[in-house]
Amino acid sequence: MAKISGINTNLRGQIGDYLFRKTKYGTIVSEAPTRRVTPVRSESQMYIRTQWVNLGAIYRQFNKTLKKAYEGLGNTMSVYNAFVQANINVVKVFITKQMKANGGSVLAPYQITRGTLPSISYAKNGNEVLVTNLSLGSLVIDAQTEVGELADAIVANNAEWESGDQLTFFYGRQTVDEVTNTPRAVIVGTKVVLDVADSTATCWA
Repeated sequence: MAKISGINTNLRGQIGDYLFRKTKYGTIVSEAPTRRVTPVRSESQMYIRTQWVNLGAIYRQFNKTLKKAYEGLGNTMSVYNAFVQANINVVKVFITKQMKANGGSVLAPYQITRGTLPSISYAKNGNEVLVTNLSLGSLVIDAQTEVGELADAIVANNAEWESGDQLTFFYGRQTVDEVTNTPRAVIVGTKVVLDVADSTATCWA
């Protein structure tokens, strides 16, 4: 900051990078404050950020059950970051700001595991029913099916499975809020230990 005299003593306001201010002691000149410039996000950055909203909403639905779903993370990456990395720009789902404000989310075929364990694939059969690649032989699951029966069928018909293995699966349900018209996803996880002696009913039918 400096005090000036002479021809410039009547200057006021900003000229270039300098600010002139008239006081009772004379004209004071100082450097003009630097205006903080908010960086403009590129279109690609915005494209990715709009995917994060749904990814985050769906991840929270798993309620920490994905802790063991991603191998080899150590202390370098969180499970959430691994989930985002596996799905960003792969499964592209976007929701609006209004949907975000209302807590909306949309179910999508996101990858929820990464590691050495083989994935269980799924597809629609000829009757448009969603089925997995796990073979159950002649077993048909109904309300009376016991965990032991399911375990026996899986172990007997799938070479890579054996008694004591754990089967984890998730059921997703998509609804729409009748008041706000916001899509909402609900995901429920179930774990089953393949114990052929377990007489507990599966209760999945």
